[in-house]
Parts: sequence; structure tokens; C-alpha cells
Amino acid sequence: MELSRRLFFKSTAAGGLALYVNGANGMPEAVGAEIPGGSLPATNIRQFVNRLTVPQILPRKGTRSTPYGTADYYEMSMKQTTQQMLPWGMPKTTVWAYGPTGGSDSAFTSPGLSISALQNRPVQIKWTNELVDRNGRYLPHLFAVDRSLH
Repeated sequence: MELSRRLFFKSTAAGGLALYVNGANGMPEAVGAEIPGGSLPATNIRQFVNRLTVPQILPRKGTRSTPYGTADYYEMSMKQTTQQMLPWGMPKTTVWAYGPTGGSDSAFTSPGLSISALQNRPVQIKWTNELVDRNGRYLPHLFAVDRSLH
């Protein structure tokens, strides 16, 4: 069967209407849920006033012997912290930031630290998840996650 232009537009319109009607009645709540902590109107945020963050270099912890030769060894973690992402005078933003394992919260930034690698020299990185609360329990995701898509 050949699909004419007229049939294509009729089918698209009918499908869109079906999605709209179904969405009004049976849409999962997580899709339209508010962001925890609220949100700011975009028109209230001055643009292009902060300097672009240039990531610093992650300090090397040492070297390790690997089957591919001597590798530079790094340890990096991820923590939840707050950072001034918006212009000064506006609230800080909660971010998941990268930094050296065991480092203070001020050493963790988003975007994370860079790794300075040399050509033809292996790099080994130990990643640590420090996204935990004061009791050691893993933190939930920062944003509402719609699990109905899976």
C-alpha cells in the first residue's frame, strides 16, 4: 500500500490526538513532577556573566605495574556538594562533583578534574562512589526519574 501525503497527515493527527487524550488521563506523575527544591525562572538569570570553569589537573597518586607497562595511577571520587553555578547573588546549585578520593568538599568541582595523560603511557584510575549521606546510605538521584519508560 502506498502512503499518500493526505493519509500520512491524517494518521499523524489521529496519533497525536490519541497521545494527548491518553496523556491527560494516564500520564505517569514522574514526567510532570516538580524538581526537588524548586526551580528559578530562566528570565531572572543573567547570562554570560560567570567565567567559564577551567578544570584543574587531578594529582597523580603514583605509578603501577601493568601488563602494558608502567601506568600512571589516579584515584577519583564523586560526591554531592553545592557549587556557585549561577551568577553571584543567586543560590548555589547542588551538583554531583568529581575530586580526589578522600579530598575535602572544596576540592570537588563540576565539571570534574582533568587527567593529564602522556601519549603511549597507560593510565589506571580507581573510581570511588562517595555519593552517600552522613549515615553512609547511598543518595537518591538528584532529579525525578521516570521509570515507566523501561
